[in-house]
Amino acid sequence: MWCIGEAIKNLREANDMSRKDLAALLKVTYKTIGNYENGDREPNLEVITKLSEIFNTSTDYLLTGKTNISTPKGDIHLKFKSGKKSKFDMNMMQEFIKQLEENKIDAEAIIKELNEQHS
Repeated sequence: MWCIGEAIKNLREANDMSRKDLAALLKVTYKTIGNYENGDREPNLEVITKLSEIFNTSTDYLLTGKTNISTPKGDIHLKFKSGKKSKFDMNMMQEFIKQLEENKIDAEAIIKELNEQHS
């Protein structure tokens, strides 16, 4: 089972950062970092977002351990209810996913739902 505390510890150590260093960046105590890493306490969404920025990783990775989001290959064609059509290339899709994550929207769940609707 995935443990966010292990991810925090692994990322912190991979970045040669002490618990005190990370605590200072998050504006919490070093004991709080220890509680996260030991699984005694779960970070809230604000802390998870800050962790993703500090370690340059996605919130999806911190929450689930998944390192990539599956998307269809090639261009993605959209047709809106208004009748307008648009095309996304993969670079545009990655930027879209980034914007969703920054706004705390589960991009992977949205893409999965869209794929299921069109299957």
